[in-house]
Amino acid sequence: MKYLIYIRNICLFAGLLATASCKKNFEDINKPPLDATDASTPEVFNAILSSLPLEGGEQSVLNAWIYPITQQGMITSGSYPYENAINGLWANYYAALSNYRLIEDRISKEANPATMNNVYAMLKTVMAYKTIKMTNYFGSMPYKEAGYAAIKKQRLIKCLTISRRTFTPPC
Repeated sequence: MKYLIYIRNICLFAGLLATASCKKNFEDINKPPLDATDASTPEVFNAILSSLPLEGGEQSVLNAWIYPITQQGMITSGSYPYENAINGLWANYYAALSNYRLIEDRISKEANPATMNNVYAMLKTVMAYKTIKMTNYFGSMPYKEAGYAAIKKQRLIKCLTISRRTFTPPC
């Protein structure tokens, strides 16, 4: 019997809390933003760092293609289709490159850019690693103007529309 009284008291207390909660300006206080308008430099830097772990397609390429060629692993089945991993690798690299260009632009606009030397050195090291990894897979990447979409939107849109019509390298 004491058990039922204990359960009843808990239910009454929970009901009291639920009905007495604050409802004034609830919609205005808890309104989530529709889109993120701006990320701070540390947040963008963390986005670059979070792109470092190997993705599934890249891991499969290492296991099915690179390891057997270099005799570091055994072949357990037919080779993995390398094309499945290509889009993921490039999307990861260019997303990080775009964030890199954004931080690079912010550092250049800083009142005293020398205060950001440590961040810039870490940034260059991470992007050098990612670029070396991509050139290891695909060879040289000649397009040095890549990754500026977040900064120079108008110019890049014009370049991309021209290159789609003429099938030549953009601008």
